[in-house]
Amino acid sequence: MKQKIYNKMEEWYPYIAGFFDGEGCIVIYKNKRTKGINFYHNLFVTATQQDIKPLKKIKQIFGGQVRLINRKNTKSNYFTWQASGKIALTFLKKISPYLIIKKEQALLGIKFQEEKSLEKPIYIKGNKHSSLNKFQIKKREKYKLKISILNHKFSKK
Repeated sequence: MKQKIYNKMEEWYPYIAGFFDGEGCIVIYKNKRTKGINFYHNLFVTATQQDIKPLKKIKQIFGGQVRLINRKNTKSNYFTWQASGKIALTFLKKISPYLIIKKEQALLGIKFQEEKSLEKPIYIKGNKHSSLNKFQIKKREKYKLKISILNHKFSKK
């Protein structure tokens, strides 16, 4: 049987979506800045695998980083691909039509990142970082919670 040769990047999207459905994760992280009470939220996607080849292909097409993770107390190490922000948004937009398991998380991640890019930060005099109002923080936290609930729902099955 002949192996299919993919000539165009978009021909890889269904394969990558299937791979990501099984080996990937979508999260929104909340980080507190070191000074002040400012928070920021980031869309983050990651996929993990012992074989680096599929992760290198994802990086080649979308960007991001591939790293080796050394497990302690075991001989089995693995690789992880990760991306955040605009790269994560582009990745999810391209593969979401083909996702089955993580489709709902992907659509929430896309909506979160698109809304985040439209927000106007508030700058406070004397503070070099922007701040979010309570409504913006609450809205971002809702996205974070919804994705987290969906992730846990599928990890228990």
